[in-house]
Amino acid sequence: MISKNVTTLIEKLRVTESRTSLLNAFDNALNFKERGKIEEHEFELISSEVEKRLREIAPAQATKKFGPKDGEALRVLSEVYEQLKEDFDLGQNRVGNGVKVGGYMINGTRFVDRYISYKGADNINASLAWLQITPDESPYLELLVRQVGDVGADPLRHEKFAKISDAVTAYRAELEKIVT
Repeated sequence: MISKNVTTLIEKLRVTESRTSLLNAFDNALNFKERGKIEEHEFELISSEVEKRLREIAPAQATKKFGPKDGEALRVLSEVYEQLKEDFDLGQNRVGNGVKVGGYMINGTRFVDRYISYKGADNINASLAWLQITPDESPYLELLVRQVGDVGADPLRHEKFAKISDAVTAYRAELEKIVT
C-alpha cells in the first residue's frame, strides 16, 4: 500500500521544474526510509520519479546522481558481447566490435539505443539492440538481420524480445550462420 503523502509527493514531482527540489525530495525520502517512516517500495517509487523527472529537466545532474541512462543496456550488452567473443571469431567483423551507441539515441528519438552487430564478407549484418523509447516505457531487445546494400529490401529477420535470454539465443543462432 502507498501512503497518501507519498502519492501526493509523486504527483508533485511529475511537474517539478527545480532540480534542487527533486534532489531534496530524493534525500528526504532516503532519510525517511532509513528511519522507517516510509516503506522500501514507496522509496523506490519516489526515487524512480525523481530520476525520470531529472533526466527530463537536468540530464547531467541525473547522470551524476543515478548513473548513465543507458547503464543497464551497456552492462548487459557488454556481458553478451564478451561471451560471444569467446565463442565466435569476430575478427572478420566489417563494422567494428563492441557495444555501440545507436543513431536513435544520438538524434534523440529514443531514450536508450545501444547495440552490438556483426557484418560478414557476404554483407549480411546481424545486430542486437537494447531499445527504450521513453523513460516511462520498458526497454526491449531487437534483433535485426539484413542484407546490406540491398536498398528497399525487407529485413531477413526483424524480431523484438522482452527476455534477454531469448534475444541472445536468437542472435547467437544468426551469428552461427554468418560468422566465417
